[in-house]
Amino acid sequence: MRKKFNARLSGFIILSLILLLTSCNNNSKPVSNDESVSEASAESEASTTDVSSDNTTSETSVAEESTPISYTVTQKEIIIKPDTYIVYPYLQSDKADYSAVNALIKSRMDEAFIGGFVDADVKLNYDIKMSSGNILCIGLDLYYFENTTMPHPICTFIPLNIDLQDAKEFELTDTFTIDEGFIAAFRNSLDSVELPEAEQYLSELSDEELLSDLEYADFYMSGTKLGVSVFVPHMMHDYAIVEIEYDEIPHSNPPAFIEATDYTITENKVLINNNITIKYPEFSSETQDFFSLNMWVHMLAAELVDTNLDINLDGITANVDYQIAYMTDDIISIVFEGNTEVNSMNMTFPFHDIDTSNIDLSTENQLDLVEIYTVNKSFATKLKEAAAASDDENVKYILGSMTDTNLLEKLNEIDTYDSENCWYLTETGLGLSFEATRSMGDYVKFEIPYEEIEEFLK
Repeated sequence: MRKKFNARLSGFIILSLILLLTSCNNNSKPVSNDESVSEASAESEASTTDVSSDNTTSETSVAEESTPISYTVTQKEIIIKPDTYIVYPYLQSDKADYSAVNALIKSRMDEAFIGGFVDADVKLNYDIKMSSGNILCIGLDLYYFENTTMPHPICTFIPLNIDLQDAKEFELTDTFTIDEGFIAAFRNSLDSVELPEAEQYLSELSDEELLSDLEYADFYMSGTKLGVSVFVPHMMHDYAIVEIEYDEIPHSNPPAFIEATDYTITENKVLINNNITIKYPEFSSETQDFFSLNMWVHMLAAELVDTNLDINLDGITANVDYQIAYMTDDIISIVFEGNTEVNSMNMTFPFHDIDTSNIDLSTENQLDLVEIYTVNKSFATKLKEAAAASDDENVKYILGSMTDTNLLEKLNEIDTYDSENCWYLTETGLGLSFEATRSMGDYVKFEIPYEEIEEFLK
């Protein structure tokens, strides 16, 4: 874990990330001009082409504590023709099969993009409203111009609420009771409507009219609110969204997942000088401000660009990536790994770096290993025994060359700023990384199962 870095480059990178943080844009227009609708050739992930741009490429959902499943929502694109495109989400996971969910999403996108739009300029995009281990709530924004004698814009909002366990949509009435109490909560929340004219229009509807409209209304859930989409006249934007706080709705039957911590991890990428690529996660939530945490994570990623040699940026090729090794409602472990090639005097010098961040999400503080485990000589001995049984010869050599006392010293200093070693959590065990020789790749990683160190758990 290399903590020292060239101040000039790291300052430039960190400044770039700060600018990126304050100007991020989650909805990026497709960059392809391919007119084919074949998914094999027309679907692509959004890419970053400049240090000042920030394209969202994936969003990782955090499951409930009882359902520790993570998935990535990758942005897909289909370009029909200039000014006519579809952007839609696609779920990926190495722990569960989401093919049925993806088929459901795709079918709804196809229904929204009907054949009559081919002669119109159409933009179909999406927004993740809520994500958890059990549900995914998506808002589809459809915007198009009718090609009539006098073209005019049509706006449509199509929510998609999916039970991920059954790969089925659920309706508003599956979760909430639509009665006089619900209508009262709806009326009390009309100030959330964006256009005053639409707010006035809805306030003048009778209870009977609202009851009829709400029974089959489109809706979405977020971490703290229920969003309901209702019809308003075309001059008022075609639809209006009323957001109602959950605790304002009487006689409702909200499922347990509403109580789960709802935060989203968005993967961002920045490209510097066309040869330095840094990927880093960004946290967002309707109920918690993650600004300080995001700043820390961005800086940590930037530090992994190895610049021990003071040379021009053009002589450096670097890639920094990350992995979410463990996540619950309370704790997340991130592993950053960076590969840097420094070209100097017609020679290439490779460097490999690793760093980790173990975060208490309730406080946004970094967790120390000694807060979770009792780190003593017996703990060090247990780690050495596990390393000796490893299939990795480099792990055996590095840990085997340490005395118990030497290893204990490294463990007690593992969370200090200048430590060359680090730790992280996984779903099955405690992961550790120790400095190694250049020929071994600069560091070694190994994992010890939780059950083998359970006696040291605090």
